[in-house]
Amino acid sequence: MTTGENRSTGEEKLTTPTKRRIPIKRKSTCAHIAVLIALLIFPASALSASSNAVVGHAEKAGMKKNLATVQSLSEFLSEDALDWGAHSFWITDGGDNRLFSSALELVYNKDSAFALVTVSPAIGQEVPEFSYMRAYHSPMNQVQLREDDYKDWEYRGTISKNIVVLEHNNLNVYLMPAGPGTMVFKRESGSGS
Repeated sequence: MTTGENRSTGEEKLTTPTKRRIPIKRKSTCAHIAVLIALLIFPASALSASSNAVVGHAEKAGMKKNLATVQSLSEFLSEDALDWGAHSFWITDGGDNRLFSSALELVYNKDSAFALVTVSPAIGQEVPEFSYMRAYHSPMNQVQLREDDYKDWEYRGTISKNIVVLEHNNLNVYLMPAGPGTMVFKRESGSGS
């Protein structure tokens, strides 16, 4: 784990509490047993908001008023994941007045997805601006994906040659050929919490 490797940025890698391991020695003392019992009795719901790794990173970055947006985005993106972890980056000075970014690995039954969350202050506004992008690989080709998963989305063309752009309700999806399958990138930007 690295934090604040230089004076202007902070960086930290944490995983959700499900990945934490408590080392247990074969010869436990009464104190070790008492700590383990306390951890088992202490309800998970009583943990602070920082039990969400991304929120913990944002708190460490000095965020206060933008925490609700960070928490909403990280919970939205990870709600269907079996497990997930985060690697965050921020400028150490200024908390709510600075850009905060976190990369998430979302683990599912057979594969993983990648998500990138960015929250920044909106000048003169009470609520921050945000954007996120979620990326995953689909075994279906672009034509199959458009017909099955994105049939209600409007075709907007290609970025240059091979990457198809689709749009629906302020969301953009980019479909990029990847062998016999497709890389899917979903993107949304907005403001608020």
